Amino acid sequence: MSEVKAVGRPTLFNDDLKEKILKMAEVGLTDKQVGYICGVTFQTVNNWKKANPEFFESLKIAKELADNSVVQSMYRKATGQVVITEKHEGVDANGNIVDKTVTKETAPDTSSMIFWLKNRQPDKWRDKQEVSLEVQTIQIDTNDAEL
Repeated sequence: MSEVKAVGRPTLFNDDLKEKILKMAEVGLTDKQVGYICGVTFQTVNNWKKANPEFFESLKIAKELADNSVVQSMYRKATGQVVITEKHEGVDANGNIVDKTVTKETAPDTSSMIFWLKNRQPDKWRDKQEVSLEVQTIQIDTNDAEL
């Protein structure tokens, strides 16, 4: 029997490329951007996902990690936050290291709050409110009325 030959160019997809793509997805790159960096088309990236279900699932998880990072940042921006850090001040006259605790408070951001609420509770916070009005009409017969 004759052997079936693969049609087209051999795939560039391998384990090393897979790991690089997953790292790119974790920092928020889109499939189109990944394809550009890898020197392939968006369709090729989609073909890799179809041909490698395990890779596709890993890619979805990597993208969720990036999305969750943004969600956490948006939440902190909407609610405000307190950040406590240690700042190295130098060395005193006795040769002791001098560190200073710095507390920085960020006030809640109104725009972030609005964005959050409009997306999380659209029925309560959307700009356009739906109002329902029901009107009943009554008919009055004026022919029999006393004037």
